[in-house]
Amino acid sequence: MPLNDLGRQILVDAALKGRHQIYSKLHSGTGSCALGQFHLAKHDYDEMKAIMCQSLQCVFNAYEEVGLVGKEQCCVCTICENNENPLLFNEKDLILHLNDVHQLDFLTIARKV
Repeated sequence: MPLNDLGRQILVDAALKGRHQIYSKLHSGTGSCALGQFHLAKHDYDEMKAIMCQSLQCVFNAYEEVGLVGKEQCCVCTICENNENPLLFNEKDLILHLNDVHQLDFLTIARKV
């Protein structure tokens, strides 16, 4: 299932607020990745609570709330488009892939997933 309206709105709000986007980790003192934005929203945008949260279950629950279930192929990789058996990502890994590998901004991820 693609990203739901809540997930899209979280990413759009992050872009409109000028939230600094980072790569290869959920949070830092200065920003977060796309997946980190979902986790941050789960903690009512309290960055310290989100950074201090050590619960993987909390992170996974945040992903499920925004519709990150199922499998999708990458909408950017030409290798995926041209392959008869395209590589399928689970939704969480697809957003991670778009954020870290392709370095797409929050708005583009919200639009493509």
